[in-house]
Amino acid sequence: MSSAGKCKVAIVGGGIVGVSTAYFLASRGLGEGVVLIESTRIAAAASGKAGGFLARDWGTPGSTQELHERGFDLHEELAKVFGLASYRKLPTLQVDVKARASKASKKLKASDDAKDEVLLDPATTKSRMMDPDTAQVTPPELIDNMWSKAQQAGVELINAKATGLERLEGGGFAIKLVENGKSTADQTSSERTVEAEKVVLAMGPWTVDAEDWLGKSKLTVPMVGIASSSMVVHAGEGTKIAATACFCGDDAQGCHLEMYPRPDNSVYVCGFGGSPHLDKATLQQTGPDDVKPNEDRVPLAQKSFAHLTTGLSEGNERVDLQCCLRPCTDDATPMIGPVEPGKYDLLIGTGHNCWGILWGPITGSILADLVEKQATDVDLRPFNPLRFTRAA
Repeated sequence: MSSAGKCKVAIVGGGIVGVSTAYFLASRGLGEGVVLIESTRIAAAASGKAGGFLARDWGTPGSTQELHERGFDLHEELAKVFGLASYRKLPTLQVDVKARASKASKKLKASDDAKDEVLLDPATTKSRMMDPDTAQVTPPELIDNMWSKAQQAGVELINAKATGLERLEGGGFAIKLVENGKSTADQTSSERTVEAEKVVLAMGPWTVDAEDWLGKSKLTVPMVGIASSSMVVHAGEGTKIAATACFCGDDAQGCHLEMYPRPDNSVYVCGFGGSPHLDKATLQQTGPDDVKPNEDRVPLAQKSFAHLTTGLSEGNERVDLQCCLRPCTDDATPMIGPVEPGKYDLLIGTGHNCWGILWGPITGSILADLVEKQATDVDLRPFNPLRFTRAA
């Protein structure tokens, strides 16, 4: 960025979509002159707390299926490029929850399986193959690698909150920023403006702010943030976890757990139920670090996990609790593309809901295409942001 505060491309949002956009621009030799604006830190929200489950054939034909296929294949390529330790192929099981076994039978079964890989307890579950060809990645490892490469290629980070966007008469945009002051005593902050020739809005659920910035544009961003609690259970020493993703049916606790064992011998667990939906007004008063696990649902999910598994609730495990804030549009389909018809200087990429990690890199590649050459080979018609417009 020039000393006058001008850049070629400004990406607003440091989650997986924003970082992927920066990475793909940088990989094409366009890193110099690109800035990424992030209010907190890279992957501070859902991107850093997601499960990283990947499925190639789970999309909707004519809508999201192409994102699934292209996204799945791109993840495999990126895993090879970066040598990701957390990426692997694994099967996925559909798990039915059975009535609670007696303590004696459960204890006996756990003892029988102690020498083998552990996960599901056959005394309390019945499973069948759901998809043999799924995969997983631990999101922070991927995002950290992409961001490192982007920075090496000249992409700059601005640690500030974007508070406004104005189209300039001579072309380009002025982005209003508020930077936190260094003094925590007086809570001071400073305002500044960055000018950019092109802007990419990739702020996850906080992209709702763009409605207030776009002024004369008819675009709306009808989206909520879904606060989805999760936990990462780190197995005790000597325990080996089976490499099988599990989608479990509804249980007596009101949970429908999803369990993704990771190569580091931990299990990512979500599907706690009772996920609050944060509307625009609430989102605008909520930051990434304000999103906390649902205290009412956590003990119920832990009880469900103990019921469904064997060898993983012995009291010597470490459990990390966290909460994603998933951006979900009114039609549960992402918004990807230009904000105004025929203009490729202002783009948006958001609304990826539970598939943010799968779709994030391919969305970044698409946005880089549009920045670079105003075209992409992915059919964006289902994701056209202009399907959401105000009445004239």
